[in-house]
Amino acid sequence: MTVKAGPMNDAERSWPFDLSRYNRRKSLSKKEQRGLAAATCAGKLCIVPNRHLLDRLIAPLEDALVYIAGDNAIHFQGVISVMLREMQARQLSLWGWSREIWREVLGTDHQKFAAKTGYRNIRCVLLALAYLFDCLDDVHTYGLVWHRKLARHVFGHDHVESLIARVQAEIARIGYAAAINEKRIPNLLCKLLLANHSPRLEDLTSDLLEELQNGWGNLSNKEDVLALSRALHNFGIIDRPLRQRRSRRPADQATTGVPVVWAEWITRWRNTSPCEPLTRRGHFYCLCKVGRWIAASHPELADPALWRNEHAVEFIAALKHAKIGEWSVRNQALGKRLGKPLSPATQAHHLSAVSAFFQDCQEWSWIPTRFSPQRAFQVPRTIKSKVGTNPRVIADDIWAKLLWAGLNFTDDDVPKSPCRGRPTYTTSRYPVEMIRAMALTWLFCGLRANEIARLRVGCIRWQREDVTVEGSTARLGQDAICWLDVPVTKTSRAFTKPVDVMVGKAIEEWERVRPDQRPALDPKTGEIVHYLFFYREQQVSNGYLNRTLIPMLCRKAGVPLSDTRGMITSHRARSTIASQLYNSREPMSLFDLQEWLRILMIVNADSDEAALTRVW
Repeated sequence: MTVKAGPMNDAERSWPFDLSRYNRRKSLSKKEQRGLAAATCAGKLCIVPNRHLLDRLIAPLEDALVYIAGDNAIHFQGVISVMLREMQARQLSLWGWSREIWREVLGTDHQKFAAKTGYRNIRCVLLALAYLFDCLDDVHTYGLVWHRKLARHVFGHDHVESLIARVQAEIARIGYAAAINEKRIPNLLCKLLLANHSPRLEDLTSDLLEELQNGWGNLSNKEDVLALSRALHNFGIIDRPLRQRRSRRPADQATTGVPVVWAEWITRWRNTSPCEPLTRRGHFYCLCKVGRWIAASHPELADPALWRNEHAVEFIAALKHAKIGEWSVRNQALGKRLGKPLSPATQAHHLSAVSAFFQDCQEWSWIPTRFSPQRAFQVPRTIKSKVGTNPRVIADDIWAKLLWAGLNFTDDDVPKSPCRGRPTYTTSRYPVEMIRAMALTWLFCGLRANEIARLRVGCIRWQREDVTVEGSTARLGQDAICWLDVPVTKTSRAFTKPVDVMVGKAIEEWERVRPDQRPALDPKTGEIVHYLFFYREQQVSNGYLNRTLIPMLCRKAGVPLSDTRGMITSHRARSTIASQLYNSREPMSLFDLQEWLRILMIVNADSDEAALTRVW
């Protein structure tokens, strides 16, 4: 630790001591030894008669106590007593104490310290002394510490509380519950200030936050670190907020069993490819499997420049006979699927990944053009004919119950978890208005999960004038038609579609209570946008529908999470809505349905059913 001397800014507390003005000799003089022996020989400390002998040892303690407690310093005379007794027992001045000695004196528990010394409520003051005397740089290793109280002692009560209030206001603005702000965030902020040895928010760094996120100290709720990082990012102190840590396969584990040369090539391709991150990651894992096939069958093909047409043919033949788990390193989660043949869709995906890899390597002039990857790795008709859509429409009775659950969703239907330290207080991650808006969007709009997550603020528009229904004399009043603006999708540009007015009302209700959030990058378009379903400075994940929202609706509706066709997932709503619109009393035409869903559709003039299958 480097102690800062002199004033910082007018608004901030100056460091209290220029340690160079004290005589910091580690050993005790004979005069000081006699003074300590005389002062501590009786059961009660006797300082006054021996003060002239102990002035070098007592003066810095008194200065520190005045700084910490001001006029109340007289109440902490037990600190001087404990310090003098420990110096007498060790025959060392406080300047000669190592961090191990300080840790032995302070212990790791308030109650044990009180039982040992006979003094209560002074351990935190002693911690502050060690900190101010440059003998404490790892506060989190001293067991139970109230960091907020310690930071007040070190940096000043008013300054610390002003920083806490500033951070709390920002965290409340972006949507975090009061239970986090009341105790956890202040203690965490003070912990970071102490670890950084600076009372300035502006001196906190991303590296320190990442160190805390990766397991520093005893912090069990990593959401607190994320919340603080988002507040600091909004203040402009750090470049970007921390990301939620998810357990993903490490890169070195993904390439286990892959020839070194092949691993270097596919890693280079992954770092260069312009594909979207999800596509790039999926292709990379497929190429790792190809590398294990190379290691087992053709070690000489580790260099992509050596591949020819005959090698592509041999790989396709091996792929058709491959089993699940055969070229993998993590087979524990495969369960009953282990050893079964690869599905046609999986085989097609592997061929697509290998084809893209070789095409890019040739186009970028990394390897010579010796064959056509597009033709050599073309999916054979024997595989392509088995790859088709599987709409898995939800049964009408189950779908009706899910619609009822979405329309009648209330705060009581949201599972809540107890807040740490406050078992009687419960909270949910998202407000019920946001959950209801997402549920109705899923149930009525026929959108993919990614499209729902990427909707933007202001995506709802209303028909503001009366209109006449084409082909009749009926008129629709204003606000009877609701339009939803959908951003760029998987298969089309941005478009607008009519949706049920209940969707519009639910989204407008959420927009009224939605906390003000910073804009974020849309990776599909490269635009900086305000996402609709964005809370706590974080976009809702694509998996939230399947993992959380749909199970909540199923529980509300009293239906199982799966039926005869499998799990109820987000995409099955799209298939169900398409079927109902096509088979209704006044059905949509295939082309109208195509326009409403905005999908690529190849119409077969001889079979409307075949065309509808492509809609799904």
